[in-house]
Amino acid sequence: MWLLRLGSQRRYLKLIVGLASLWMLYLATHLDTSTVSGLIHSYSWLEYTNDDGGPEKVCDCSGIIQGKQESLEQAKLLTLTKKFRKSALIPNEFYINETRDCSEAVSVVYAGWSRVQADLNCMADLYYGSAKWKYFINLCGQDFPLKTNLEMVRKLQSLKGSNSL
Repeated sequence: MWLLRLGSQRRYLKLIVGLASLWMLYLATHLDTSTVSGLIHSYSWLEYTNDDGGPEKVCDCSGIIQGKQESLEQAKLLTLTKKFRKSALIPNEFYINETRDCSEAVSVVYAGWSRVQADLNCMADLYYGSAKWKYFINLCGQDFPLKTNLEMVRKLQSLKGSNSL
């Protein structure tokens, strides 16, 4: 009895495979390949179009790299957009003068323990200093502030003393 069922299952499977093959053959013969082959041979599908409408459309990156004055001035004008108004320009002298208050100088090696030790020393200086700090955010030298101090304080207050890593 089960042999008869096994034979009918095999016939049913062959029928499904045959119908699927015919369907794939139909799709392959009726596929419009003119647009696909044009895209493949022209490489236009690799081009970046920058359709987001950002200011990068008017920025001449190759001109900036070559040092063209007009391109540099245009890039400077682009930084005056609303997104850049929150940034603060702090001169290097400020950082140089502030290092004199360090309690313990450390010779820092990039990606080494001395880098962590320098951070811990700075945190200790802040903790034991005269000002009472409520928050500490460890940023690297390349971090760019995208939020104002007030916005960051409000976010930290919403954590109610907990941490957010």
